[in-house]
Amino acid sequence: MLSLVQIWHSWGQTVADSQSPSFVTGAPPYHATILYLIRNLRSKVAELETTVLARQDPTRDFWDKVGIIMPVVTGLLTLFASLVLAGVAWLISGRVEQALRERQFQFENAKVVESSLERLGQGADAATTRRISVSLAGYGRYAIAPLIQAMQNAAPEQMDALADGLRAVGVTDRAAVCDQLRSVLGNRTKLYHLDVQRSAAQGLGDLNCQSASAPLQEYITRLQIAKESGDMSRLPFVPLAGTTAITDASIDGVLNTANSSLVALKEAEKDEK
Repeated sequence: MLSLVQIWHSWGQTVADSQSPSFVTGAPPYHATILYLIRNLRSKVAELETTVLARQDPTRDFWDKVGIIMPVVTGLLTLFASLVLAGVAWLISGRVEQALRERQFQFENAKVVESSLERLGQGADAATTRRISVSLAGYGRYAIAPLIQAMQNAAPEQMDALADGLRAVGVTDRAAVCDQLRSVLGNRTKLYHLDVQRSAAQGLGDLNCQSASAPLQEYITRLQIAKESGDMSRLPFVPLAGTTAITDASIDGVLNTANSSLVALKEAEKDEK
């Protein structure tokens, strides 16, 4: 018992007995609670040490000794449980604060990205569009959804320039871009028009999105079935003013792009093996 107490005193001296204002100033509430519990825990250990030393009696049997120290041991266990709970609460509080800061950071970045993309709706040419979209790559994943939405509203001559912005983001966060582009091709509501889907298929190959092989194959199959049946309602996109018209030639263009990306992904997979 004495050796355990000595170890406890050695370990807890700096933390539990520190009275320096700089040590606790600005600390989170749970931090102060933990320090308080540690001080009380050490006090209980010292009390246990004193009790055992004062009541040592060779005539007492084992159960007498247990009866002497049990109240103190129970107090120690209670304080230890409180310490653990306070530590867990501290960790949870820290994670909540981090999530709130992340959400605030995301909101602020979204405002900057949206402000930059507003200029694209003012008839910006391809060069200006490319400069703006590539500059947004510095915002990482926060720029992906706005860029895809900009593609949805852009003129056909702006599509490649906006796609360059997505590829630039993919240099630093390829997984996030690949995930969003897969979602474009996998969308069953015909939300994205032909030009956006063609760009998405191209981007999956350009960024070597290995996880996109199966979605690309499924997308190609859907296009082929719709084209062969002659039923335009089975296509994954619908006509939209200001975008490329849906014709056999434009459908073949999307199919060729998707097939080229699929071939590139399969070749890259073989090279990696």
